[in-house]
Amino acid sequence: MLTAVVFPGFVKRLIQRLAVRFARRSPRAAERMEKLSGGSIGARLQCRVRSPKGLLTLLLAIIISAPSHANKLLAGYVTLRVLGIPADFTTFPVAD
Repeated sequence: MLTAVVFPGFVKRLIQRLAVRFARRSPRAAERMEKLSGGSIGARLQCRVRSPKGLLTLLLAIIISAPSHANKLLAGYVTLRVLGIPADFTTFPVAD
């Protein structure tokens, strides 16, 4: 993902080459690739990460996704507490 953010042109060319290979092997895949390529132009224009609007969108996406990931990360803590095992976030195991 970091490569796509830093080098979007390289990732675009790589994906296009893979799409051409799939399209050569299957007419059904070629039809799907044609449909996708029509929509990719609009998506590319809207997703400019290097612009201030794109960076703001990226920041908001990270903030919005935090509660979703926190829910998954807290599942272990809640499971331990339900089983009666004391779990403390502030205590870290120290290697001897």
